[in-house]
Amino acid sequence: MQCKSKDFIRDVVNYLTEKIKVQIEKALEENSVEELVNTLLKARKIHVYGMGRSGLVSKAFAMRLVHLGLDVIVLDETITYPLTRSDVFILVSGSGSTSSVVRLAKIAKKIGAHLVAITSNKESELSKLADTLIYLPVETDELKPKYAPMGTLFEDSVLIFLDALVAYIMDTLGESEYTMKRRHSSLE
Repeated sequence: MQCKSKDFIRDVVNYLTEKIKVQIEKALEENSVEELVNTLLKARKIHVYGMGRSGLVSKAFAMRLVHLGLDVIVLDETITYPLTRSDVFILVSGSGSTSSVVRLAKIAKKIGAHLVAITSNKESELSKLADTLIYLPVETDELKPKYAPMGTLFEDSVLIFLDALVAYIMDTLGESEYTMKRRHSSLE
């Protein structure tokens, strides 16, 4: 007889992977990935920001972009550069209404930077401010609170979507794991 914890974890993993797959398929239908990639590759610098777990996902994406040779800044780190009209600012917020994210989006719009919003709320203030909107719909059902509490589906979907985007950019730039590793931290 299997342990209850293994069955529960297996159920959660199956639930999450199926939901994430469906959500990313919908996102690919609704969003212009080519537009996003072209915008990122033309940017002088790419700035990223998110709060909480969305912030952690943003940082993971920023790290991979650095490995690809792009100039990336994670807002709220000690060393940052000013945002300019030639830059892209990526903001990640499931609700699209996180006060710090919306405040920063408004500042970016005044500066004239290209604003990319990644959110699950198409009607949010962040979505309306965005030059490029990456909408990742999050379906709710009776298992969500039990298997995916407090934004888990959004954050996991964003992580997988952005990792797939990194693979596409890697291919577009002709990068390899070898060339990316040369840009990896040497102080580990």
